[in-house]
Amino acid sequence: MTDTSNPTEPDINELQKEIIKFIEYFAQISRIRVKDNKFIQEKIKQISIQRVKFRKFAEESISQGLKMCNHAEDLIVFAECCKDDGISKEDLTESLRLLLNDSKLYKSEATLLRKQIENIKNSLGRIAKEISEYNDEITKEQKDLSDRIDTENKKTDDAKSSAKRTERSTEDAEASSITSTRLRKKLSVKEEFSQYLRVIHNGLDNIINIVSHCEFYWERQIVEIEDIINKLGRGEQRMTKVISRTILEKSKKTRANSEGYSFNVRQAINRDLIAVRTL
Repeated sequence: MTDTSNPTEPDINELQKEIIKFIEYFAQISRIRVKDNKFIQEKIKQISIQRVKFRKFAEESISQGLKMCNHAEDLIVFAECCKDDGISKEDLTESLRLLLNDSKLYKSEATLLRKQIENIKNSLGRIAKEISEYNDEITKEQKDLSDRIDTENKKTDDAKSSAKRTERSTEDAEASSITSTRLRKKLSVKEEFSQYLRVIHNGLDNIINIVSHCEFYWERQIVEIEDIINKLGRGEQRMTKVISRTILEKSKKTRANSEGYSFNVRQAINRDLIAVRTL
């Protein structure tokens, strides 16, 4: 029914890859440890909430994948029935009406899925905006930190060169070295955190796009099933047999794309839950 070359065809394999990838991105952020930055600590907590919501989205996407697979199975059965002259057009029509009702329900569920992921993206966008504002505020501080690192390193070198002359210089050398290390770590942790957040926020657009394709998939199913019902109503059963060959071919492709999705995404979710418990 749905042309797999059409750009609105949902790429279930791509959706699987993206979801597994972003589950790992969320996990990477959760592993970041910050002791001396309350702002970043709070942002990590907020992102952990979105991590739970994303996991819920992934769970529900499994259901959507299974429904696409089962729907494809039903279409394959329908296509086979079309070849059987012993099956009446009334029976074929009734079968299609059931598929039509399912398609309308599944489209509504796909719409809710899209809204879920859009809400996650918007929440992460707000967090990213707050971090951007935070970054703007500390841009000058970063430069100052770099300048201080250079100063501390110079003091370290100077102190080491005069360490033989005074015990005080040795203490200055050690203190300067510790300060330099601490400042470098502060800059590094903030950048690591910001990098993961940017990747997640920007990459969610791809998931939203694929889920939108799921909506379009069901929309096309609705339109095309209604069209076949109308053809049957007009007595165009021979035309329905011709259409059934296309239905059979495309439904097999949809089924093949959907079959492994449930298992692979479920495995990724389970690994993430285990990781949360071991934090």
